[in-house]
Formats: sequence, C-alpha cells, structure tokens
Amino acid sequence: MSALSLTADAIPCLCNLLDPPPSGYCPVLQVLNVSKIKRNVEPGSFLYRIVLSDGTFYCDGSIAIPLHHLVEEGVLETFSYIRIKKFVPIDVQATVALIVLELLVLQNVKFPWGTPCRFSAPIDLQKGKCKSSDPLMVVRNHFFVRHTEESKDDTDSVSCGTCNGKPCDWTKYGADIVGFVTQICEADELKHNHKNKRFLSFSGYSAWKHGYLGRNNRVKVPLCVEVGIQSSYVEEDGNYVGFRSSKDD
Repeated sequence: MSALSLTADAIPCLCNLLDPPPSGYCPVLQVLNVSKIKRNVEPGSFLYRIVLSDGTFYCDGSIAIPLHHLVEEGVLETFSYIRIKKFVPIDVQATVALIVLELLVLQNVKFPWGTPCRFSAPIDLQKGKCKSSDPLMVVRNHFFVRHTEESKDDTDSVSCGTCNGKPCDWTKYGADIVGFVTQICEADELKHNHKNKRFLSFSGYSAWKHGYLGRNNRVKVPLCVEVGIQSSYVEEDGNYVGFRSSKDD
C-alpha cells in the first residue's frame, strides 16, 4: 500500500469540534498502537485505546465495544491501515480524542508510515475552549461515550408500547439522563430554565440511544421519553416545543 493511500490532513479534519467534516467523510488512517486499558466504571470493564495517524499528525482514540472482536481476532492490530466509517470526536482534558464506531480494516503492514507529530486540536483556541465547555457539548460527549458502551436489551423484559425497548427507553435511560443534566446545570454559572434542561435531556437521549447522527440529522424521540422528560422539567403554562426537523429551523 502506498503512502498516498493515507488521507491527507484527516486527523485535523476529524478532530475539529468547531467545523466537523461533512457526512460521508471516510478517511484512511494508520493505527500506530493498540492497547487494552482497564476502566473503573465496573469490575472487569476495559477499552481498547488506539493511536491514529494520517502520516503527518496523530491523535488518541478508542474503539466501540462492537469492534473489540477485531482486536481479539487479530484483524485490527498495530500498523493496520483502516477506513474510518463512523466516529465521534470528544473533548478529553483540553484535547480531542476519537471514538471509532465503525471501521474497515484495509491492510495490515509491519511498519509505521511517516513521522507524525501529535495534533493540537482547535479546542486549544479560545473559541474552542468556550464551545467545549458548553453544556450541550458536555452532555452530548458524555452520552456519546455511553452509547459506545451500550449493551443489548434484556430479552426477558416487557416491550414498551411506544419505543419497543426492552425495557422501556425511559426506564433504561431516564434517571441517568435527567440526573446528569441537572448536575451539569447546577454546576454551570448560567441559569438554565426548564426549556433548556429539556433540550439538553433530549440531546442526551439521542446521543446515548443513536450515537452520532451527523450534522442536522434528527430522530424523533418516542412518547415515553418525551413525557418522561417533560414531567421532569415541567412548564407552568403547559406549553412545550414539539419535535422540529432541521427543515423547520
């Protein structure tokens, strides 16, 4: 595989929180390292940390749980060339890391290409810092990560009549989402009304349930989740903003 197979400037593009790449952007990168890292979330939990390079720059990342078998089966390894098909960039301690949700292993080689240096993402700029600390960004990033750790539904549970979840999506996600949103809003210096908190909660649900949908792509939440969020942050006049597609903006 030639050097030209790596997508030029892919790392800066993928790590740009201020101006993300367009939907359908699927660059070719090289995996410089794969390592298994223990997590403190629960006993026995772990993640596979990866370092990704476009030949000029590199950045840290991890792969979602459904991709773990690629490492365990020896398909994805150090120096593999991969095509990133779906990903989520997240703010991690003043830098940007990539959570890879879907990839295609193109070829395994035995050497690194180029001499890449660590990429300093736009989050280091003042504008980036403001955006990264925005409650919406914090909520989405938090639940994007939860989406990558998602386990299958409990087949023994009763199916919900509105979301078809087992258990119901509100039962499964509601308490964690509302609790996190409330915590974020209390910690933020700005005062958030119930409308803002509902918006953050809907965004958190979407990120946890569906992952990264792409710019301006929205999915209507099921009635059970909608009623649950509205009941958590009640509007005194009883008026609530319903679902709005990107075409309604």
